[in-house]
Amino acid sequence: MCDLKVISLNVNGINNVIKRRKILLEMEKEKADIVYLQETHLEKQEHEKLKKITKSQVYYSTYNSKQSGVVIIIKPHVSFELEDCYTDKEGKYVLIVGKIEGLEISFLNTYYPPDTGPELMVQLIDLLVTKTKGVVIMAGDLNLVMNSKLDSSSTKVHRAEKNASLLRKACSELGLVDIWRELNPDKKEYTCYSGRHSIYNRLDYFFMYKQNVTLVKTCYINSINMSDHAAISLTISLQISKGKRLWRLNNSLLQEPEFIERIKKELNDTEDIDPIILWEGAKAVLRGYIISYSSTRKKTRRAEEKQLIEDIKTIENRHSKTNSKEDKLQLKQKRTQLEKIRMFEIEKLMTFAKQESYDGGPKSLKILAYKLKKQTKKMHITNLKPEQARKITDKDQIVEEFASYYEKLYRAEASADCEQIRTYLRKLELPKLKQVNNEKLTKPITAEEVHKQIQGLKNGKSPGDDGFTNEFYKAFKDQLSPLLIRAYRYALDTRKWAQTWSSSIVTLIHKEGKDATKCASYRPISLLNTDHNIISSILANRLKDTVIDIINPDQCGFIPGRLLADNIRRTLNIIDYAQRQKEELLLMTLDAEKAFDLVSWPFMFETIKSFGIDDTFCQWLQVLYSKPVSIVKTNGTFSRKFSIQRGTRQGDPLSPLLFAIYIEVLAIAIRQNENIKGMKIGKEIHKLALYADDIIIYLTSPESAIQHLWKEIEEYSTVSGYRISEDKCESLSIGTQMNQVIKECYKIKWDTILDIIKYLGISISTNLNELYTNNYCTLERKIRRDLNKWKLIPDGIYSRVETIKMMILPQLLF
Repeated sequence: MCDLKVISLNVNGINNVIKRRKILLEMEKEKADIVYLQETHLEKQEHEKLKKITKSQVYYSTYNSKQSGVVIIIKPHVSFELEDCYTDKEGKYVLIVGKIEGLEISFLNTYYPPDTGPELMVQLIDLLVTKTKGVVIMAGDLNLVMNSKLDSSSTKVHRAEKNASLLRKACSELGLVDIWRELNPDKKEYTCYSGRHSIYNRLDYFFMYKQNVTLVKTCYINSINMSDHAAISLTISLQISKGKRLWRLNNSLLQEPEFIERIKKELNDTEDIDPIILWEGAKAVLRGYIISYSSTRKKTRRAEEKQLIEDIKTIENRHSKTNSKEDKLQLKQKRTQLEKIRMFEIEKLMTFAKQESYDGGPKSLKILAYKLKKQTKKMHITNLKPEQARKITDKDQIVEEFASYYEKLYRAEASADCEQIRTYLRKLELPKLKQVNNEKLTKPITAEEVHKQIQGLKNGKSPGDDGFTNEFYKAFKDQLSPLLIRAYRYALDTRKWAQTWSSSIVTLIHKEGKDATKCASYRPISLLNTDHNIISSILANRLKDTVIDIINPDQCGFIPGRLLADNIRRTLNIIDYAQRQKEELLLMTLDAEKAFDLVSWPFMFETIKSFGIDDTFCQWLQVLYSKPVSIVKTNGTFSRKFSIQRGTRQGDPLSPLLFAIYIEVLAIAIRQNENIKGMKIGKEIHKLALYADDIIIYLTSPESAIQHLWKEIEEYSTVSGYRISEDKCESLSIGTQMNQVIKECYKIKWDTILDIIKYLGISISTNLNELYTNNYCTLERKIRRDLNKWKLIPDGIYSRVETIKMMILPQLLF
């Protein structure tokens, strides 16, 4: 596809035929593909004439021959297919939604008259949230100044500041970008001159969503020569490379009896074939059949839709003449059939948009759409700034940068060998798993376990790279279970693993408050194939029921019967005790660098053996971790494959428990070191508390204890791959002050702001009376900000109640 050039201009009336011709000729000279005109001052019939004059598609909103009026002209060479058109009754906006060569795109042209209240702005935001699709280009004369210092030659506050404030909030929340300002961050240039006030202002804008900014090639302001406004021009490239696409099952097929019966026939067990080869082959055959079935079905559905539209048109023409009851009944039947086909497409789109689990009625979809657009804004990565390299904006280069980053992150480093690891572990008194629990771990995989895991799979989850969804396994559990049981037992007995069980897709979640242009600012979540997750969940459930033998109550993360609140309450009680007894206490939070990603596999497996876990179970785990590979997904693009040689994959059911076992060794080393003094309350000595990788240390006699603590951490790090981000660790002193030598030796945050540290999302200070102020008052301000933002979205009381229940109540309960 070629580039698309869009020009926007406030024409200040084109009732004059000569002026009209002059402007249209100028647009031809500028080689505009799409033209936005504001203040046309044309009545309906005059707007219709533009179609004949330009031989173009013309969409407009009209008011009268003296004011307002907007129009979008799409030149005939642009293959735009209209889906919907939205206009107001006062000639202030026109929105058209459609496709250009299969690409969804929305054009919104608006004129915001001076002294118009914020109601129109709310309408425009509502249109953007609920009606637009695909690439959105909003433009027009908004009669407001976004930045008074850069966009106006006057120092006075512009009269439309309230509207500008609303628009700025909308830009922040929806991810809208002022394109010209994005390309010219410090430049002063204007689009309008007021002879009456002798003031220049920039009142005309192009806005696009953040995720589409990379499509922009140029955006500039022309001279003011055809009206009192300058034309503004935007060129975007629609040559979007879709890159590699992965197949995934369309779950709507599971509602069709014909499809269900055909799949059941395809699934069969053959005893004399290698169970893994049989399973992998079955998936390949099923995938090919489903693709063929879906393609045929799609073509049939399109033909049905086309025929129904033709039938409806024929019957409508006949009914308009005869007004017969038979024709009316036929129309109703045909329209119902057409609606059914179209609803199928809508349901499919909602599934991919993750909306299927939310059913709050039609009004609440506005708030939902608002949040989805905000979520999309956060998920899209428009540029990266690698170390000592220039900024990357190309989507293929971005995904390659992430692939290189994670390939390096997950590459095993030269570290301690197995004998050094065993020597380290032998120095510690490690608890041992009971024999009865070992027997539970290593018993053969049962049909009951497979059935239970399949039944418990959650709907609406993204599949791994084989494309088979959780819903597929649930729909065919009776047919799939025998195949899976044989494959799992064979794999664990022979130590062979199916290739697709070792592959995953890494999706990225931005860490709030981190620099979005750095690869390290994203949390990698692995999407594993469902057949892998089933066996991993079975082993995790077995381990979960037995691991309590070896994991101390200090660890509250992912252990049955233990809660996050336990550690928070415990920490508050220790602070209260120290203050009442006037004892010295140093609280220190440890911040681990990429804790889950840097786990050394040799250390992890040696640790599992040292805890007395049966060799058979350990070998099973080693099979699960044999030669895993992954690809990264960013902005809908997939990277090349790369190998994983360390770390516990976030997204694997086993990972939390394996990490708890891994980090327990450090906790034991700290507990058993008598030189690390903890807070003694009664017979119990409290040295640390853990929630997965979130660790808080309680030290008395801190000046000597911290040296021994750091020595234990360094010794553990040498053999395990664990790393501390020293400058991110925080401390809180109660009844003690660390001397300057210690502070210079250990570069942790000794002086926190207002004597507050953050632990498990809770702000903790030396004054426990400030708990409410530090936490609930801060939360209240955040809630008020959120509620104020949501005022932008016009909606009913029912939907607002639903939103509060979804978004506000969980924060208060936490």
